[in-house]
Amino acid sequence: GYGRGAEARPVTTLPPVYAPVALPFLALGGWRGLVFVQALSFVGCVGLLFWLARRRLARRQLAWLALPVAFFGAYLLEYAMGVWPQMLSMVLTTAAFACATERLGISSAARWRLAAGGLAGLAVGVRYQNIVYAGALGVGIVLLSPWRVIEGAAFGAGLAGPLTLAATINYQRLGVFNPITKGASYLKAAYPESRLASSAWALVSRLADASMVPRWALKGQPWWLVDKDSGALLHRRAMKKALLQSVPWALLPLVVAARSWWPRRGEGERTPLRRQQRSDLRLMALVIA
Repeated sequence: GYGRGAEARPVTTLPPVYAPVALPFLALGGWRGLVFVQALSFVGCVGLLFWLARRRLARRQLAWLALPVAFFGAYLLEYAMGVWPQMLSMVLTTAAFACATERLGISSAARWRLAAGGLAGLAVGVRYQNIVYAGALGVGIVLLSPWRVIEGAAFGAGLAGPLTLAATINYQRLGVFNPITKGASYLKAAYPESRLASSAWALVSRLADASMVPRWALKGQPWWLVDKDSGALLHRRAMKKALLQSVPWALLPLVVAARSWWPRRGEGERTPLRRQQRSDLRLMALVIA
């Protein structure tokens, strides 16, 4: 009736792609539907890793070793049981990597690079930090492909579509034409007077030891606590660990990826499979860096 007022609701600032993907599952299954999206993405991600291993390794049976490593060697299984879109992001970025590296440096494959750009753009729309991942894929394609202009342009064209859509949505809801924004201050440094120090400590505390995060960075954030006895960093009573604290065996692929950029000599390097493997590892190294 005329006496009923309109209820004001805050405009969401979350990345725009996850909502339309999750909405049908939410409508059908509620909270469990959102978990199902992540579980389904987990299955897709592990399947992609298996496919990549079968296609890219000389000993194809090693792909069966990749399955338990993917299941139990990282965070994938834990994310598959949640509602946040980490696994949806993971399956999109993995698919983008598969398309970005397919016959990279062996033959011109602009259609694969176009698909890689589109998938990377969708991944950015799920989690904004994937823009760094997308940029690394683009740089890798330009550096590693003899057809760098055509394939780089194809990747850029694929990336432009989802990013333009995300920027348009953000403009309509936030007034900022930017595909990776949650508002005007989103990309500003929290501590501009010590930006270099913030970046250095952020790297160390996320890679080596979470307890090394500077205490001044925790001021005004009561959800972060420091255990007095051990010095461990706690997030709402859960211990925060850096990458190598949680998965110390990740150091091995880091070394292998870095080693791929060292020059090598040998006849075996000239086979298409060896070139494909080298392209894969070099692109992985760029993404990690």
